[in-house]
Amino acid sequence: MKTARLNDQQRTALLLAANHGKSQFVLKLVEMLSSQDLEMVDHRGFNVLHDVAICSSVEAAKAIVAKNPSLLLSKADGRFIPLFYAARQRLPSKSSEMLRYLYNVTSPILDLNRDETAPELLVALTNSGAYDIALKIIQEYPELALKPTTDGLTILYALASQPSALLRGNKIPSTWKSKIYPWMKIVTEEQRKHKDALKLVDFICDQLQKKSDEDILDYFMPSNSTSVLDIGIRNGAFDLVNTCIRNFPELIWYKFRSTDGDSENLFLLHVAVKHRQAEIFNYVLYLIGEDAGRPFSRASDIESNNILHLAANLAPILQLHSVPGPIFQMQRELQWFQAVEAIVYNDQMVARNKSYKTPLEIFYDKHDALMRDSKIWIKDTSNSCMVVAALVATVAFTSCITVPGGLKNDTGNPVFSKKAVFTVFSISNALSMISSATSLLLFLSLQMSRFTTHDFLKSLPKNLLRGLFALFVAVATMMIAFGMAIGITLQHKVSCFYIAIIGVVCIPLVTFTSLQLPLLFQVLDVTKRSERFRPY
Repeated sequence: MKTARLNDQQRTALLLAANHGKSQFVLKLVEMLSSQDLEMVDHRGFNVLHDVAICSSVEAAKAIVAKNPSLLLSKADGRFIPLFYAARQRLPSKSSEMLRYLYNVTSPILDLNRDETAPELLVALTNSGAYDIALKIIQEYPELALKPTTDGLTILYALASQPSALLRGNKIPSTWKSKIYPWMKIVTEEQRKHKDALKLVDFICDQLQKKSDEDILDYFMPSNSTSVLDIGIRNGAFDLVNTCIRNFPELIWYKFRSTDGDSENLFLLHVAVKHRQAEIFNYVLYLIGEDAGRPFSRASDIESNNILHLAANLAPILQLHSVPGPIFQMQRELQWFQAVEAIVYNDQMVARNKSYKTPLEIFYDKHDALMRDSKIWIKDTSNSCMVVAALVATVAFTSCITVPGGLKNDTGNPVFSKKAVFTVFSISNALSMISSATSLLLFLSLQMSRFTTHDFLKSLPKNLLRGLFALFVAVATMMIAFGMAIGITLQHKVSCFYIAIIGVVCIPLVTFTSLQLPLLFQVLDVTKRSERFRPY
């Protein structure tokens, strides 16, 4: 009865419990069943260890392996061992422990030289983020490092599809975090995985060094499938591209050959422009030199689009929306167009593609909707900010006239003019008035802008940044002035009550700061062209 088939999928009570992740029930059944009973499979050929591996039930896996170690090499449907399913069907919170347990107990008895599914296992491990395990396997079996799966996938292709693993130094995107990143001493899990991924790429490149030039070219730029470098550039995997070019610098001068995709007949530089990968663009341009880049940029795709035509097209949706706000998206697109324009010959600027359009005509055509959205966004944003700036200016102006504590009848001077707290109040109130008025004028200038292309590139983003900063200062100093006014009024009261009131006054200031500072840093980051296109 314990091994009876309970449904049309040929599952026993043990297989059902394992399939649904009921690890405690599985443990009890494993104690009751014999080792031969554990070998029973369902309609797919899955035994209990396959299902347990998928559900990441480590305790259950240990009990099963202890009772029947041969299950470690059992193949579901005659193909894949449990380790493969632990990698492919992983649960983020538990899969790492399951993967490492199954690898540790499987590797001593596993001979991947005689396993035709070894490439599938390595790609699954790479996709799961277990780069260290994949590295150990190919170090033991170097001939598997370059071997593709039945679908033509390789370890390097899997890495190129995961940009988070191979961003430059796995960098933190925001401005202030990127400044402190080099001095961070705590090695996080992501940084460790980044180092393991780089070691994996280095080892694969070492194996490729032993191949002929034609084999290397066919590996990186195959004629029948999408290139590893194409995927790497598309996903922004800078360190992968960097390592490959460092080991094989001649790749810069070869064109993509595959018709499977949209990069046929293009160089690396063109693909970097097409997918808006600034760091890769800067790096490749640095390697070839700007003077060499001019004739280099003459290449065109099958639609006769040169590199400036590619820059004129709208950025891929993911890259476009990585920038906050339509106006900054428009600014980024203009920065790209100008950066590419600087490395092409004059005749390429007016060259026509097969649709008989010049790069500039394509730019205005493709960016028309974005420009309209930018105008609406800047007007709405500046309108909202103008209301706040006007309210702050009104409050600050009123406070100048009706000072806390009143005026002396004989001299007309403020009663508490000699108090230090009054001096702080006066200075902060004056700063609030000046900065709110400045902010108001800056946002008014945005409302009255002509919205030309040049405005989107420089003046509009800069004025918005200045206006936001001035508004931030205005609100902050207004709250300080308010706190000081409360202090003047309650200076003769109980000190603990006074401190409590000041603390409550600080809440809006802290809240506003926490909400506005990230926006200011973000706006500052996207407006700094020199950070985007600079010598490497």
